Amino acid sequence: MNAFKQFTGTLIGILVILFAGFEIPKRITVTISDSVNYRIFYKQSFFDKEDIKKGAYVMAELYSDVVKCSPCLIVKRVAGVAGDLIVSRDLDFFCNGEYLGKAKTHSMAGKPIESHKTNGLIPKNTIFLMGDSPDSFDSRYYGPMEIANVKAIARPIF
Repeated sequence: MNAFKQFTGTLIGILVILFAGFEIPKRITVTISDSVNYRIFYKQSFFDKEDIKKGAYVMAELYSDVVKCSPCLIVKRVAGVAGDLIVSRDLDFFCNGEYLGKAKTHSMAGKPIESHKTNGLIPKNTIFLMGDSPDSFDSRYYGPMEIANVKAIARPIF
């Protein structure tokens, strides 16, 4: 009987490890860039539009000729939502009068990069994304992003 209990316990342990091995990668993401302050996020794949609010981090598909992958999965912070006023003065960006950051004229690789000329209300069903680093490639360059491109709410772990 003890051998059966030991076999059953071992089998259950193996099944738990296999389940964790398949499930954890679906729910955890690790960023490799310095654009956000966190490295490890819990991916909340099922969410309502109302969960996408200022200050939340999201994982989204980015379609851009500037980056090597298209689409790329990115993690950024929501800096503005539909109805917020985004203003760019020269290279400085503001949301409802609050300073967001300065756009750069050249990428980290030294290539010229253009900022998005944003002045007006963020359109319905779009959000304005920012990284936490001044070097982040974010909505300062590609403009507001469609909420449909958001694949998960990214909750910081570490």
